[in-house]
Amino acid sequence: TEKDVGIQEYVSPKLAPIEGIIKQRFSDFQVFEIAPDGKVCRLTDLGPPPASFPPASSDELDLRQQLQRENDERNDETGELKRQRQDAQKTEREAAKAKREDETAKAREHVFAWNEEDVDLSREAELVELNGDPRRVITEPLSSKELRGKVHQVVREVFKGRLLTETAEEKKPVKTKEDEEDDLMNAGANAPTPPVAPPATNSIAIRWNPNPAGKDARTMGLGNHNRKTEEAALPPYVHFFLHKTNRDTQDAISILARSLNLGGPASGIASLNKIASKELTVAGTKDKRGVTVQRVCFRRGRRTAEDIWRCVNGIGKELERGSGFGAQSSGPRKTLLDAVTSRGDRGVRIAHLEYSDRPLYLGNHKGNRFTIILRNVKTDSDDTIYKALDVLKTKGFINYYGMQRFGTSSISSHVIGLAVIKNDFAGAISLFLDPRSDDAEEMTVAKTFYAQGNVHEALNTCPRWATAERAILGKMVEEEKKLGPGRGFNDCAGYFTAIPKILRTMYVHSYQSYVWNKTASERVRRFGVEGPVEGDIVYNEDTKEEEEEAVAEDAREIEEDDDADTATVDDTANASTSEGRRVKYLTAEDIATGKYTIHDVLIPSCGSSVSCQPGSWMESFYEATLAEDQVSMETLSQTKGRSSELMLKGTYRKLMGKLEDVQAAFVRYTDPDQDLNQSDEDALLEQSAPSQNTVDADEVAATRDASPPESFLAMKISFNLSTASYATMALRELSKQDTSSANQKLLTEQSEDQ
Repeated sequence: TEKDVGIQEYVSPKLAPIEGIIKQRFSDFQVFEIAPDGKVCRLTDLGPPPASFPPASSDELDLRQQLQRENDERNDETGELKRQRQDAQKTEREAAKAKREDETAKAREHVFAWNEEDVDLSREAELVELNGDPRRVITEPLSSKELRGKVHQVVREVFKGRLLTETAEEKKPVKTKEDEEDDLMNAGANAPTPPVAPPATNSIAIRWNPNPAGKDARTMGLGNHNRKTEEAALPPYVHFFLHKTNRDTQDAISILARSLNLGGPASGIASLNKIASKELTVAGTKDKRGVTVQRVCFRRGRRTAEDIWRCVNGIGKELERGSGFGAQSSGPRKTLLDAVTSRGDRGVRIAHLEYSDRPLYLGNHKGNRFTIILRNVKTDSDDTIYKALDVLKTKGFINYYGMQRFGTSSISSHVIGLAVIKNDFAGAISLFLDPRSDDAEEMTVAKTFYAQGNVHEALNTCPRWATAERAILGKMVEEEKKLGPGRGFNDCAGYFTAIPKILRTMYVHSYQSYVWNKTASERVRRFGVEGPVEGDIVYNEDTKEEEEEAVAEDAREIEEDDDADTATVDDTANASTSEGRRVKYLTAEDIATGKYTIHDVLIPSCGSSVSCQPGSWMESFYEATLAEDQVSMETLSQTKGRSSELMLKGTYRKLMGKLEDVQAAFVRYTDPDQDLNQSDEDALLEQSAPSQNTVDADEVAATRDASPPESFLAMKISFNLSTASYATMALRELSKQDTSSANQKLLTEQSEDQ
């Protein structure tokens, strides 16, 4: 519950609760990242990116032109356009085939006995693929570049790509000591001669092509070996919008990584996550249970924006798979038109691709725009709704770390973080892999296999969404393969390190968040939120702007968590800045000036780079809270046995959060399964149109009597929020309800609209 993680107080505790259900449907919670320039990231087009360069010929079509052709053909009831295209393609294929046959015939005129008959090389190529074959045939040195080019061409065409050729430079023989002595002995007897250029020593090396399809493995995939040189000169990064539904950011990034074949088809989970974290970066993570839009940066390598769009959308792949790996199939394949007229595969879609010279760093955004639905709203009076909205607009909310920070399991993530802080990695691994009361059925099966010592089956049955557990089990499987079975699994620190960094740091930060929440509650309980009091911490006015910029810069290195509300500005400290210059403790004289408000008050997050005013209530409270968990400030600061990413530096976080551009309306509905909040993707696909029975906040009472008795009331609220706050904590202040997933699930089950 919220109280278990320190969330205990309200700005307006005397206002009556407003009952409502958060996140009943995925579409009820939508998040749109705000770019540094203030632009809200919204999908306005699902189509492919524009061509990077004009087509090489008038017959060549870019992706947008191909899409238009597909659309025209689908709308052509006569089928004439499709027939014309197929006839043209047939003519092109026949012409290309005739050209190849002619070139092959000419090439064979230059070949002697070794091309007198066509050889079936399929079996040999299969063996090469399975076993590898390092053998090479080296020709005599060829002095003519033109001749070497002809050899390359002949081998390629005659053997239909089954053999690869490459220029090999002949190594000069290494002289022995005896050879050098002979040279010295003969030096005087030999008359000097003018230097002569050494003969050419370039030969051709011929070897098996390990690719049975007959393609040159060096130029397979999306490489730019055969691309225009202009494409290779494009900016190194591609930025795009990621639209995801009911997926956390890490999961969505993994899906993108597999679509782009990062790490190769056989890469394991740990390897894929490691590569993906380097090649695909985000400005912040977003909530799983919701529909979100955010920016992603991909270090493109040899891929173009068009390549990326095609890969992620699965253009050319079978629409219905199941034939088995390597099996031939003639089933329908996904077209460009399929991609833009149906929802993204696995809840993931990308759009608005563009090149950039700059990468994307964590924290490189101004916050998020939220559009949230509270279903089945009930309250004692309409006046309560108006007052609660006014408090939210004018005073804000207590800036707690939300429940997303602590996970949805029966064991909070801060409990695991505490074990790590204590260097109890064995305890942390047990918390991951021991049975829990709320485990899903497939997770229970996996943990049963683990308890029996069968880590292979535990990994095979562990659900895909269990990123941390799968990473741990994957590391155990690797260890067992290397060391053999029966040796036990004792490298608990190593198993924890196998978890993606974004999750590892989240566990220890969640403990910081737990302590911060408890301290913030104590501050509000003692002094309220009407204004600052003597001893409160604020930024030093002389360094306020400089400090906030420095902390934000540091925050780029710290992963955000959950629903884009987490405090990127608050998850790390600027260790290089003197604490004395960063903050000050308010005096009675400071307060009397009127310069400071409750929105300037800071609460320190425990760590080595922060401290409380000596002798203050806060110092005593921190010490007592940490002592309850058998840790101290010294424990948090220790470096022995702990990687730098798990060290807690601490920082300062605003006590209060504020909303901007708040808009509220109410929706009457009768169907509990109806979407009341349309996603960008659905709007562009013209699917799931929301209810149109929307009224402004001041019209709720007037429409109550006119509404059908079986109808329900929902509140639709939209606002902008900085990166240092949680949207769910703003909703908590509005509704006065526990925002934990367990409580929201209970409210959903008990609701009359179910």
